[in-house]
Amino acid sequence: MNDWYGAISSKIFYAGSRHKVSASLEQSLLAFTRQHYDNLSQLQFILQPEAEGFFIVYYNKDHKIIGFTRTKQQSIKYRGKIIQVLSSQLFNQSGCNLYSLTARLILTEIMKYKLANPQENLMYFTCVSSSDRYRFLCQLNKTIYPNAFEKEPEELWDIAARIKVLNGWRPCPKHPMMISGMPTPKIKLCDKEPLKSRDYYTVLNADPAAGEALLAYVPLSLDAIGHSIKHLVQNQTAS
Repeated sequence: MNDWYGAISSKIFYAGSRHKVSASLEQSLLAFTRQHYDNLSQLQFILQPEAEGFFIVYYNKDHKIIGFTRTKQQSIKYRGKIIQVLSSQLFNQSGCNLYSLTARLILTEIMKYKLANPQENLMYFTCVSSSDRYRFLCQLNKTIYPNAFEKEPEELWDIAARIKVLNGWRPCPKHPMMISGMPTPKIKLCDKEPLKSRDYYTVLNADPAAGEALLAYVPLSLDAIGHSIKHLVQNQTAS
């Protein structure tokens, strides 16, 4: 997978009741998804420009779309408290590695939100559809769930079940934090790591070709966010 970090441009588009997403952008993202993905039965739930949150759109040097991330912000009531849940999905052109850029931009948005709203309970989940991306997240934050070392807190299962319903995601019988029926890339890429380096994502037997993905929970303390952003910036400088 080519390293596209730093070699493209990106733009954030806010969505929801106070931010109208243009029809032209919506159509461009729909066309991109149809061009690069199969199994689009849940396409209606992906964009939802009326839902709170934001899009990050990635462009090549010719200003053509090579990927986008949709992050939604949804409020749920759990055990007497209101939780703001952020959930994101990444869609990219085959061969474009957007992991680092996506992480840096989303974490920066989350840090700004937490600093502006310190009183709010905030949780972040991201859809993971490859071992490569799971390993990337583990390097970025060693306390993500699910993992091979400790059982997930019960509340994560409950909240994951709630956001599955809100986002139209189908449950997967393999694990409470997995979903099924997701779009699948038209060009299938093999993970870069050899078989001997199997991680928890692989242990769960997730099958991206069948539209299965892991709903990974990423803790959001300001210290953890700051550490992750620093790690990303250092790696960018080193490369």
